Amino acid sequence: MKRILIFIILLFLYIPSLAQIKSGPKFDGKNAGVFPIWVSNNIIYPLDALEKGVEGRVVINFKVCEDGYVRDVKILDGLMPSLDSEAVRLVSSSPKWEPAIMDGKKVSVTYTMPVVFRNINKTMKPATFKGGGMSNFLDWVLSSIKLPQQIVENKISGEIQVSFTITDKGKIEHPSIIKSVHPLLDNEVLRVISSSPVWVPAEKNGSPVPVTCSLPLRFSWDGGKQ
Repeated sequence: MKRILIFIILLFLYIPSLAQIKSGPKFDGKNAGVFPIWVSNNIIYPLDALEKGVEGRVVINFKVCEDGYVRDVKILDGLMPSLDSEAVRLVSSSPKWEPAIMDGKKVSVTYTMPVVFRNINKTMKPATFKGGGMSNFLDWVLSSIKLPQQIVENKISGEIQVSFTITDKGKIEHPSIIKSVHPLLDNEVLRVISSSPVWVPAEKNGSPVPVTCSLPLRFSWDGGKQ
């Protein structure tokens, strides 16, 4: 599956220091330097960032634990919610590493990693919904939501941030709540987004490609939707 081209610049800062570690963590049987290749082959450039022409750097921090799994992925310097979410999603889904060895024991290693998103192919065609972009989809989502009675009675308000993937087939997959307001409201938003009509998928060089999206939904104290 074709992916959107990006530049990824990685700067690894070990804790403990390299001087203390006999054998550093290995990714795919090699040193940590091959991790950027895996990231570049699997990252999905978010649709809203493409539509807005947003490029830049997201700095994350994560730990390769004693068991080889990546945990504690955090944003140190964010760019926009969808880019931040994609960086966290991908690093969190990393295959198992070979852990670092110090004094004959497996130890955790912490990395700081700046990921620079740059859409090299400026001619990429974004995904569309009913002839438009994210604004059309936002209108459809808000008109389709049925506010739970408890939400209305208690006048629960706030902003929900939801992410999802538009596949190369135009279907929405993996909707998830990034920022929650209330479980009942969260579930209703996920229900509506999961029931979305098929999109016209994004294209790169004439071939469909997947994109990720981040959508903010604001609910006012009187039950209104924005």
